[in-house]
Amino acid sequence: MGNIVDFVVEASKNPEKGKALSDLLKQKDITAEGLMEWFKKENHDVPLDDCKKIIENKELIAEGASVKSY
Repeated sequence: MGNIVDFVVEASKNPEKGKALSDLLKQKDITAEGLMEWFKKENHDVPLDDCKKIIENKELIAEGASVKSY
């Protein structure tokens, strides 16, 4: 199982992964727990604290994830 860095690397090679994350973060009811479960389904182990940070910055991340900006 990969971590958040592995996910970023995969998303840089496969824009659909970044779009999937962006779409998820655009959902108004997404929670850190829900995000952590989504990462698990994507075969990535992202701790709850990291998911909380992502949720706190979800608007910026969603925008950046949908446009290949890295």
